[in-house]
Amino acid sequence: MGQSIVNWSILDNDTVNRILLREASKVARQYDGVIEADDVLQEARIAVATNSHIVNNYLAHEDYGYLARWIWQRMTDAARKQLRIAPSPVSWQDFAE
Repeated sequence: MGQSIVNWSILDNDTVNRILLREASKVARQYDGVIEADDVLQEARIAVATNSHIVNNYLAHEDYGYLARWIWQRMTDAARKQLRIAPSPVSWQDFAE
């Protein structure tokens, strides 16, 4: 089994940070009330640092759109996971019957 390498220095890249912030904002709006933008951003930072070889490949080829899509997908996966474990809202009308 391979060992994961975490490269936190990838988060020092301005392009990566711009994309992270933009995509976190999109996902937070899309999943408003389910997950906070800060939580989404933290999940994405971890995904970027633990998959820096993928991010570096996108950066080397200047595939910023693909990088944004890859980051967005990691964030939406985290939001969907949170949505699955979040309790369902209950209406008081359900108890009135």
